[in-house]
Amino acid sequence: MRLIDADKLPKNTGYAVSASEVAMAVENAPTVDAVPLVRARWYWDAYKYDWCCDNCFHPADHHIDKDDAYNMPSFPFCPHCGADMREPNLDTTKGDNHD
Repeated sequence: MRLIDADKLPKNTGYAVSASEVAMAVENAPTVDAVPLVRARWYWDAYKYDWCCDNCFHPADHHIDKDDAYNMPSFPFCPHCGADMREPNLDTTKGDNHD
């Protein structure tokens, strides 16, 4: 499977086109370099006494002393697996999934 850049496909000219012309346009369309987005959340693990990523289960190791341990990390990404820890913005009119 390859992901194509649909914005680079020929625009509708108002004329009917055949299925083979459409297939050729899709076949010749440039590809995009995309990486799957992995979302995760921090959860408190009392055994590890730290916030952990629910994707890779590694602790955040964000605190210096134990008094700061209960504050959730503010990392936008997990430092271990790279999962996106930001809350998704469900407003699809902006074209961006984040604030």
